[in-house]
Amino acid sequence: MKSASVYLITALIMIGTFSCSRIPDNVKQTLELAGENRKELEHVIEHYQSPADSLKLKAAYFLIGNMVNKYYYPYNKAQQQHLNFIDSLLAVEEKLKLIQSKEEYDKTRKKLHSLIVPKWKEIEGEFGMSRTAPIRDIETITSQILIENIDYAFMVWEKVPWSNRYTFDQFCEFVLPYRTAHDIPGLWRKKINQKFSWVLDSLKGSDFLYAAKLINDNEDFGWEETMENFSHVSISDLYSMHRGVCRQHTSWKIAALRSIGIPVADAYGHQSTSWAIVPDLTGNFYGWEAYTPPGEGSRYIADQRYTNYSKIYRSTYKIQPFPFSDIAQSDIPTQFFNINQKDITKDQSDAMDVSLELSIPPPDKTDYVYLCVFNRKKKTWEAAHWSKVKNNQGYFDQMGLGCIYLPMYYLNHKYYPAGKPIYLNKKGGIVNFENNSNAKELIKIYRKFDLNFWENRYANLMMSDVFEGSNNKDFRDSEILFEITNQPLRMEEEKTITNKKFRYVRYRSTLSEQMWKNSSTNFPKWDYLNIAEISFYDENEQFLNGRVMASSSEHLKNSEKAFDKDIRTNFVSTTLCWIGLDLGRPTKVSKVKYLFQNSFNTIERGDEYELLYWDNEWKSLGKQVAIDIYVEYNVPKNAVMWLRNLTKGKEEQVFFIDGNKQIWG
Repeated sequence: MKSASVYLITALIMIGTFSCSRIPDNVKQTLELAGENRKELEHVIEHYQSPADSLKLKAAYFLIGNMVNKYYYPYNKAQQQHLNFIDSLLAVEEKLKLIQSKEEYDKTRKKLHSLIVPKWKEIEGEFGMSRTAPIRDIETITSQILIENIDYAFMVWEKVPWSNRYTFDQFCEFVLPYRTAHDIPGLWRKKINQKFSWVLDSLKGSDFLYAAKLINDNEDFGWEETMENFSHVSISDLYSMHRGVCRQHTSWKIAALRSIGIPVADAYGHQSTSWAIVPDLTGNFYGWEAYTPPGEGSRYIADQRYTNYSKIYRSTYKIQPFPFSDIAQSDIPTQFFNINQKDITKDQSDAMDVSLELSIPPPDKTDYVYLCVFNRKKKTWEAAHWSKVKNNQGYFDQMGLGCIYLPMYYLNHKYYPAGKPIYLNKKGGIVNFENNSNAKELIKIYRKFDLNFWENRYANLMMSDVFEGSNNKDFRDSEILFEITNQPLRMEEEKTITNKKFRYVRYRSTLSEQMWKNSSTNFPKWDYLNIAEISFYDENEQFLNGRVMASSSEHLKNSEKAFDKDIRTNFVSTTLCWIGLDLGRPTKVSKVKYLFQNSFNTIERGDEYELLYWDNEWKSLGKQVAIDIYVEYNVPKNAVMWLRNLTKGKEEQVFFIDGNKQIWG
């Protein structure tokens, strides 16, 4: 018995030693760094020791071996309180859904959601918004999370008809991961799989892009700006509240697709939003935006929110090789320490390769140069790409179009100019900037930042709308004063087309067909009205006052916001309507003004502005207080400029002048 026991123990030791020797080096490293949580990870490895589980063991090795740099920020007190509040609203909604009509429920739901923003401000004021300490996955992940994740990923993958068209490595990267860069790890795959298993029953052959469309058509995920304050959110919480910002919407979609075995990844633009991308059977990635399901049209989304990026990356679960091996860390911009990303700019946007002559020598010896863009939040140049210097040149591949770039060196945590700025236009041409201080031009500047996505939408929705006059209160004989035929860019001012006098004047919304003709997405055709200001002026160009009128009592409730001379208040309607004024007597209207709901980046009277231009550093062209809807400056020709509002506001963007037009970069 004793000799048998010794033999058994020896055999077990030998088996253990053999098994350990087969464990990949990166997995061994993770186990060594896991501390007290090592036993959880080892339990996963032990769980898949059966020969029948050999692929699952490889999958476990993939997850554990690439886990070492994954982390998340747990909820702080304010965030947890806010989620509790949203949960309470959702509970009320579920009860009302059973007893109210759809129309009543929609109104009640809208009112309930209007409480979220003020509640967040209240909670944030009470608890503060300090960030919690980051927690590493290797120190907290449980064997239960990993085993359930692996088992359900394999269970579905074995059922779907497209699985044999993908390699095991692709399965590990696009289906297997238990989290994205924005998630708090947890048990979600089983629950989400049960929610969306019906999709697999609705498949048409092996077309999983169709399956993705089914999820897209049935999603009910709302925008919630307060979730911008969450770096990481659990998938379970996202599925409870169905609300969030872009990165959380992306996590929601990725979890849905992975739960039913559809390959998917997370893409994001440099300094900007994220979206889901789905690889088809040929390896091409299709972007997925709320109203453009993957596989329709171009592989990349032709939408303002997904264009004009200097770089677009795909988040990877697998750790990528670190590109810098012969350089001090102090000479590497921080964004390049992210080793969970791949450059996919040319696959998701218009891009080109650029070679630049470096006209300015570095302050100290360096073999690297960086191509920088203006960081709109930090208000400084920031590296987007890097190159080794060869023959006094930098070579930068896959650079996005529609951006202003500046070559710079980076030494000891500081940037130094390496040459002149350039602009890559949408046709793939290069605009070189060479300041000419001796040749100046007088320019008018109306904005400090380009129109964002929603401003463009609100502005476009005003197209085809009309200003009308009448001498009958019901406008039965109305005549057009002015029709909006071009997209407004700011507070627009236009002369009327008639000399007649009218007592009643109005702004009337129409269905903006021209907008939908120009749209490349399947965005629902609605004609919301989002107006900051409209105004009428007499023949002496004096502002006309009057009694506010509207097409219905519902529209009358907030119509005065369009006439209050405050661009921060808005008249909003979700249906076609009109708002106007009773002037009291027939009056000739010579001019109208109008401004869509906006982000307050137009020039505002009374605010102080400063214009700077780039000449190896930012140089000021002076400060001035705006007395009109524009500021006027004498500027060097062919210069890159930056307008600052010194009174208020945060968003600022570099630009140059082409003719009379601001070109943003």
